[in-house]
Amino acid sequence: NCKHTIGVNSGTDALVIASSGKEIHPILEYTGNDDDVVEGILFEVTQEELELADTYGADSLRLSLIQKASPGQDVPFDEDWVDASKKFGNKLWNAAKYIEINSSEKIDFNIELCKIPENIWIVNKFNDVIKEFDRLMDEYKISDAYDMLYSFLWSELFDWYFEFTKNIFKQNKKSVETEAVLREIFLESLKLLNPAMPFLTEELWEKLGGDGILINSNWPETVGISDKVSEEIELIKYFVSSIRNFRVDHDIKFSKELKLISFGKLPDEWQINQVSFLSKTSIIEGVEEKEKKYTSFSYGDITLNVDISASVDIESEKKRILSKIQESEKSLFISNERLKNKKFIENAKEELVDQEKRNFDKLTNKIDELNHLLKRLS
Repeated sequence: NCKHTIGVNSGTDALVIASSGKEIHPILEYTGNDDDVVEGILFEVTQEELELADTYGADSLRLSLIQKASPGQDVPFDEDWVDASKKFGNKLWNAAKYIEINSSEKIDFNIELCKIPENIWIVNKFNDVIKEFDRLMDEYKISDAYDMLYSFLWSELFDWYFEFTKNIFKQNKKSVETEAVLREIFLESLKLLNPAMPFLTEELWEKLGGDGILINSNWPETVGISDKVSEEIELIKYFVSSIRNFRVDHDIKFSKELKLISFGKLPDEWQINQVSFLSKTSIIEGVEEKEKKYTSFSYGDITLNVDISASVDIESEKKRILSKIQESEKSLFISNERLKNKKFIENAKEELVDQEKRNFDKLTNKIDELNHLLKRLS
């Protein structure tokens, strides 16, 4: 049973303005008799928005309106919102396929008994999501609640935890604990998402063998799991992200294995396993050689080093970065001249001026980052 009903007309309602200029008002829909009342979100929409629902799907339109309609603000409607929601829907479909392939609905495991750190981490993360989602909904901060849920699903669950499970399954093809956590966290997440995307979530619930009808299921509750491994997982995420960025910065293909050298303390074995798998690296102990140039990545009391000269052609890389700096400086000069032009500031639309200011800041930051890379090579 749904714990929350989503009220409107509370005095702090958001107002979405269609591109036609018409207001899109959220209204309540009541179905059933007096003894069986169901409340949900509907939006009084224009023909234009109905066409968008045909193009992108009703769930995509509904989620985009809920996410962007912040209380007390008039928000101009943007079709890109709906497109982003459709891509999120595709992400949910792909996630369901991954779960269907890698787990069984017949799995019988109490996730309160988790021992694998990656599983403990995602269960604790989802506990936090449930508590925060409930708090925001109780305060009628509906868009904030769904923004938070969206971020958790896309980033923590799909991007990180799913990648962790690939490595766990590689080591142990039949990790019953991981199968159970993978399936249960996703199914429980569908319950939170259901009011905003009722059709898709109901279909995925049935596809994965959820019990009964999703809309009639009990609202998610936190799982009694006490072990905290947040910092240990953050260490993995930091090193994986840093190495991936290093590859991008220096145009190093992912197919090339990099060697990470520790001159001191090493991460735990399971952490080394995940970092190596997700960043295609080998992590070893070593002694610093003074004649070599290293790039260092540090998290807490652990530092891993990359021998730059063994990874990139330093002179060619310097030339490449210098060329990028010169190109960015030309663009920055043009942007600066435009912002100094009084006619542009006075006559251009406000959004164009704001866009140019953002472009100027972006170019400034990019040049700083490139100079940092150049300094690293020198």
